[in-house]
Formats: sequence, structure tokens, C-alpha cells
Amino acid sequence: MNSPLDSASIREGRPISAAAAFDRRVAGRILEFSFEGGRIVDRSTGSAWNILGEATSGTLKGQRLAPIPESGVHFAFAWLAFNPDSEVVRALP
Repeated sequence: MNSPLDSASIREGRPISAAAAFDRRVAGRILEFSFEGGRIVDRSTGSAWNILGEATSGTLKGQRLAPIPESGVHFAFAWLAFNPDSEVVRALP
């Protein structure tokens, strides 16, 4: 996400962090994620996930994590102020 405060054009604004939260439950199981080789992977199936909560490869390809309604898309610092135990995963290059 780019800052809308740095320039007349948002596209030219400096990059800033944003946060979104998803429910880790899919098909009756609770997934655990890790960051491996530049990818977000769930440990039980090895499926890769994007930052929008969609499995992009593996046995769960095409599945989507449900967004947590209260999460929305926020500036990361604001979300973390109220949810300090959240896990932060950096965007993929």
C-alpha cells in the first residue's frame, strides 16, 4: 500500500504497511502457517497462500480463508496497537 500523504499521486507515495486478519479454519481443520522460501505455507498440507487469504497451490488450491469481520484493511501500526499478539507476515517481493 502506498501512502496518500506523501505526494499528489498515491502511486508515488512511500510504501507503508497494512494489515488484514483471516480465520485459520478451513474444511474443519485449523491451519498453522509458516514463511518458507518467500512463501506463506500451511504446515499440514504444504499449500501456499497469498496475502489475500487464497491458497495458490497445493491440495487446498482455490480455497479461501474467511476474513475476520472486524479486521478490514488497516495500517499495521493501528491494528497492532489493539492486537499486539498478532503475527506479522511481510509482503512477498
